[in-house]
Amino acid sequence: MIAYRLTRSKYANDLAGTGGVHAGGRCNYIGTPVIYAAEHPSLALAEVLTHLPFDQVPLDYVLVTIEVPDSVPTQRATPEEALATSQNPVVPVYLVPSVIVPQELNVVMFPQAAGFAATVKHVEPFHIDERLLYRISAEELQSRSKKNDLTLSHKIAFQQLERNTNTSYFESKKSDLMLSRKLVLQQLERSDSERYSELLRRTLASLDRQIEELG
Repeated sequence: MIAYRLTRSKYANDLAGTGGVHAGGRCNYIGTPVIYAAEHPSLALAEVLTHLPFDQVPLDYVLVTIEVPDSVPTQRATPEEALATSQNPVVPVYLVPSVIVPQELNVVMFPQAAGFAATVKHVEPFHIDERLLYRISAEELQSRSKKNDLTLSHKIAFQQLERNTNTSYFESKKSDLMLSRKLVLQQLERSDSERYSELLRRTLASLDRQIEELG
């Protein structure tokens, strides 16, 4: 099975589900490692756009292609069923109908579950079209005064220029990476599963490479 995940570049190779350790979601309680992905890139984008603030458009989104071997057990479930069993999953992978597009499935993976296996096959930069952001932010833009009513393309271009030329942006990114590294190390110290520990070590190595690249 192939699944797609749209995420910040620093989390691209994280197959340990560290995001769920410090944030709860529709299918997991806080403290439960989980990976949220989708059957199609378009659904992965729709899920991200639902939670994306107009004034906080990240510049480093990537589309991650994840391969899950056919031997890994999967099960259809509602969001409520996945959440109820998230701390002791019946299977490593749940196929959960999207709330946004009910006809399509999200792929919810629990790395600590017995039998879990997955591989990152491809990572590619992903640009979110400004027209999508405009539709989502129409009411917000209309509520602003005409004096500040710049076109969206101008707003995005200015935001990108400001972030790319401002040293504090890179410092902030490095700080985020260091925090993620600390969380992964804490999980590694508590892990009693060699398989899960190996996933954490791979994530740690990826974070170290990104931190080194920032200097």
